[in-house]
Amino acid sequence: MGCDGGMGSLADRGLKTRDWAEDARNDGSVTCGFTGLNSCCCADEDAWLERSSSGFAGLRGQPKGFCWARSLTSTVYHKNLVKLLGIRLETNVPLLVYEFIPNGTLYHHIHDKRSTVLCSWKNCLRIASEATLALEYLHSLVDPPVIHSNVKSLNILLDKKHSAKVSDFKASVLISPGKTHIADRVRGTIGYLDPKYLTTGELTMKCDTYSFGVVLVELLTREMPTQ
Repeated sequence: MGCDGGMGSLADRGLKTRDWAEDARNDGSVTCGFTGLNSCCCADEDAWLERSSSGFAGLRGQPKGFCWARSLTSTVYHKNLVKLLGIRLETNVPLLVYEFIPNGTLYHHIHDKRSTVLCSWKNCLRIASEATLALEYLHSLVDPPVIHSNVKSLNILLDKKHSAKVSDFKASVLISPGKTHIADRVRGTIGYLDPKYLTTGELTMKCDTYSFGVVLVELLTREMPTQ
């Protein structure tokens, strides 16, 4: 198996991973919010694949976002963050294997009128609180702290029990407490971006706070952030 160090949990899956790799090459994948990276659902109910859309030759050829997502998600752990299970490096398309989150995105449940998950205010409050705990962990308990940089309802997934799992760390930045990061290019999603960050490129933890505030308004009003 082509697992990167410390990812023994994937080795136990053996030939299944080979099947996932073949499926991932051929399926119609859904873009995951970052140029050059895609995600796809696999047949195994416990895993989710994320792949680079371009081939690579060796580790040095991996897209920057892929390498960063691999590095970050293999070192942080919280019950409300999507868990990285392993890495597949033997194929022309590198793969990250995440735990499978079966109930889709918070965005789907907010805007699909057929969904009943958010009909209960208790559920709304719980999901918002769980996402808050994940961001608090990234900002306050990881050393150095992590700025997610792309907080939005599409990146908050719901598991079997409809608990929140924050995902997609390809735009994330490590930053020293109290420091400011000046981005070479603005990353994120229009409608959720902090206006100050959008105009100056100055990235702080407050940018995640602003974006999450937009998610809360979206959750309360059921309106699209761009409206």
